[in-house]
Amino acid sequence: IVIPKLGVNIPYAPGEAALDRGAEWRHPSRGNPADGGNFIIAAHRFSIQPTPQGTVEKSPFYRIDQLVVDDKIIVDHRGTRYAYKIDKIFNVKPTQTEIEAASDTAKLTLYSCELGGSEAGRIVIIASPMGKVALGGDSQTTN
Repeated sequence: IVIPKLGVNIPYAPGEAALDRGAEWRHPSRGNPADGGNFIIAAHRFSIQPTPQGTVEKSPFYRIDQLVVDDKIIVDHRGTRYAYKIDKIFNVKPTQTEIEAASDTAKLTLYSCELGGSEAGRIVIIASPMGKVALGGDSQTTN
């Protein structure tokens, strides 16, 4: 997951243990960049660690609230790079799990806890696919 505006470049994988290395790919059966559906990624907003550098490394979505509509997100998936454009940003309560629902529409759902912690709610980013991007950094997309 690459978020150029925030300087984020982290790996993602299924399973909660992935949160310690970057981001968790939630419910892989509900979507991915190649096949569409709801591609759901969650990462820590703020995770206190023994060192300041450790806290920074384990808090990749700390500045997620600085994203705005039309910002870009890049996802590398099985050797292909995909671009997404943010369509919507909103907050939900911890009990509002509908953000992880299956979808017939291709989309990326990024979310993280509010700074007040998991009980305070979640900030949610919904982004639509723009197409494939050359791995060399070329920003041209294809549909």
